[in-house]
Amino acid sequence: MLTDRRLLHVLVAAVSAVTLVCLVDSTAWVGRPFMGFLLGRNRIVAPVGLAHWTGFRAQVPFGSQLVAVDGQPVARVTDLVEQTWTRQVGTPVRYTFATPGGHVDRSVDVMRFTLADYISLFGVYLVNGAVFVVLGFVVAYLKPGRPASAAMLVFGLAWGLFLLVSLGDFYRFRFRSLDAVAQATAPAALLVLALTFPDRPMPRRSGALLAFLGVVTLLHAILDIRLYDRAPELWMSFFEASLVYLAAAALVASAVIFRWYRRASPDGRVRVQVVAVGTLIAFGMPAIMELAAMTAGVPLPVNLLPILTTLFPLCVTYAVLKHDLLDLDPLLTRSVFYAVFSVAVTTGYVALLGFAHALGPELPAGASTWGPFLFTLAVVAIVAPLRRAVQSLVDRFFFRTHYDPEATVEAVSRTLAASLDRSEIVTAIARTLAQTVAPVPCLLLLPDGAGTLRDRGGMAVEADDPVLRAVPGPGASVVSLAAGSSPGARALAAAGVKLIVALRVEEGLEGLLAIGPKRSGAAYGSHDLRLLRTLGNQSAIALRNAASYAAVRELTGTLEQRVAERTHDLARTHEALFAAHAQLARADKLASLGRLVAGIAHEINNPVAFINASVDLIHTAAVDLRERLDGTADPAFAERLEALAQNANICREGAARAARIVRELTAFARAPQHGREPTDLHAGLDRALQLLRGEYRDRIEIRRDYGDIPRPRCNPGQIDQVFMNLLTNAVQAVEGQGDIRLRTYAENGSVFVEVSDSGPGVAPELGERVFEPFFTTKAVGKGTGLGLAIAHSLVARNGGDIQLQSAPGHGATFVVRLPVEPPAVVPETS
Repeated sequence: MLTDRRLLHVLVAAVSAVTLVCLVDSTAWVGRPFMGFLLGRNRIVAPVGLAHWTGFRAQVPFGSQLVAVDGQPVARVTDLVEQTWTRQVGTPVRYTFATPGGHVDRSVDVMRFTLADYISLFGVYLVNGAVFVVLGFVVAYLKPGRPASAAMLVFGLAWGLFLLVSLGDFYRFRFRSLDAVAQATAPAALLVLALTFPDRPMPRRSGALLAFLGVVTLLHAILDIRLYDRAPELWMSFFEASLVYLAAAALVASAVIFRWYRRASPDGRVRVQVVAVGTLIAFGMPAIMELAAMTAGVPLPVNLLPILTTLFPLCVTYAVLKHDLLDLDPLLTRSVFYAVFSVAVTTGYVALLGFAHALGPELPAGASTWGPFLFTLAVVAIVAPLRRAVQSLVDRFFFRTHYDPEATVEAVSRTLAASLDRSEIVTAIARTLAQTVAPVPCLLLLPDGAGTLRDRGGMAVEADDPVLRAVPGPGASVVSLAAGSSPGARALAAAGVKLIVALRVEEGLEGLLAIGPKRSGAAYGSHDLRLLRTLGNQSAIALRNAASYAAVRELTGTLEQRVAERTHDLARTHEALFAAHAQLARADKLASLGRLVAGIAHEINNPVAFINASVDLIHTAAVDLRERLDGTADPAFAERLEALAQNANICREGAARAARIVRELTAFARAPQHGREPTDLHAGLDRALQLLRGEYRDRIEIRRDYGDIPRPRCNPGQIDQVFMNLLTNAVQAVEGQGDIRLRTYAENGSVFVEVSDSGPGVAPELGERVFEPFFTTKAVGKGTGLGLAIAHSLVARNGGDIQLQSAPGHGATFVVRLPVEPPAVVPETS
């Protein structure tokens, strides 16, 4: 392992020297004429170039060997480059190349290598290589002795040097062998980095793998160095094979990182999700592009590929600073403090010397002796405040930590040590967490004396639940929640809990702290985890002391306990009475609505039925009279008969709409049915589609994405009505050709049904009103505004909910959630 920072200092100096030499060599191209393409020392045409280069437009074959210029053989590439510098721009030159199919000639005009060319080619190499090298050194310096740090350093140096050395690989060729070693090392280092990412130990039996990769790397470097000058054409085939090796290693590394990402804890996923996506884009996409180009036989300039690889170090840096990847935040804080402190001390001492020099002969006697002593005292005096200021600055701007961990621990320790009341301890813990990490939710489950840990909000976990045994002891430790490991774990996961801390004193369990993600969305850093562990240990001791004090008070104050019990009983009775009163108010409201609807239905249905019968009679009589006259009637009379028939149709449609509104009002207000049974949602969707087939056939494509879901306990008739209303809206929303997508899946004890359409969508300001009764976005006469209100009411009666996800121009998606096991009685929404 690379644990000696002195070795890192030597490597930094060596890499800096190599980079400087290659940078100086590369700047010799700027502003000078050149051939329009680039050559390696072995006269092989380098597979790099820009679209406007004359060599690229003249179709100079990549990978071929230059044998003659204007009929004269070529000896040294360096001489040819310097000779081209003396030519006039635009001069045509005839080059002869050796290819597998024989010699080919190309006439290429001399062109000028501009600053834009330098930035587009060498600038990409320089920035990309420097970023990788700096990232490798920073991680290895701040986190020495870890496999991931060593792998990051080796890969950063290998890939960075491969790009940096390429700056001088087309003229002076000073570090050709180093370039071969770097190119050979990069694939193996990338594989090891993937196996140890983000901070994992090497897998078991990794010695054989490392030995194999070492042998492959050594053979790769030896063949590259020996074939380069001795057999250039064979070397070009080897170079193409090495690109395939590098691409395969990149794909394998991407797969390994994504495999670990899928198995990581939710908190771990948050910390590495940006790096996982960056790995796929930075390494996976260039690898696929290179393999596809080779398979298709299309020449692809390799200088295009490093443009994407820069994304990987940027993503790693982002994850380190925002999500505390590799747990580097304390190290970075310490490093920044030392840097700022050193600069401040140096600046102060230089200022003191300057002040003394300015005074000159007027310097008081003995000042030269007392000056350094007083300066040292001043430095000692500002160390503590400067350290706190720098740490606060770094925590706030780099790690989004808006609190001082030491001051927080000190304050809460005083509070917990002075409190003997459990509620005060709970309040202090909740207040401390809200002011620091701000988790949502934040649950503190305490023993209730009946073998259960219970939170003030009602969340309960059995004291012997396996989720508690999963937290190691003694003392407090922070672990990620395994959602499906036990009933308690599933209940906590349903509440949004991600981390749990068992509050133990020796072997006794005093409580369980269960918290969700940060409100800010950031991952928990090492500062936060240390705070949680310290707070857990001190809270456990405080709760134990409070329990002991409560036991003493119970022995000496039974009367107070009885009064408290009676008060508690009265409070519960009051709450029960209040709840009963609210339930009666809701029931009375629904009963009034039912009576109103029943009256409306009775008063309207009879006239509507009479109107329907009369209108049918009028329409039939008008049509019959028109047919009897059969064109013999006066035109004006015939026109009146036609208008009479049309008006009869209009009256019939109006009466039908009035009847439909009455039926929907009755469905909306009727008493809920509690008959529930396991229901096949897929069959319900298919039934609704079959009924609506005539409305969407030949113009709307139905896309089904049904998952493997359990059958929730609900009322099948009500759910069928919900699906019918949603699908009717979706069919009516799609004008002309379009599609409707149905998706089902299960998650956290509930079943979800998504109904999406390709219609115009719903404006954001209308999204909150679509479930209101009588609200509709359709034209007058096209809808009653009750379909979604009824669907919302029916879903709520079955213990679920329905949400709208929509954006104007992108269609609408209604998401129905139904619990697999709903509560016994679902209260009506008022």
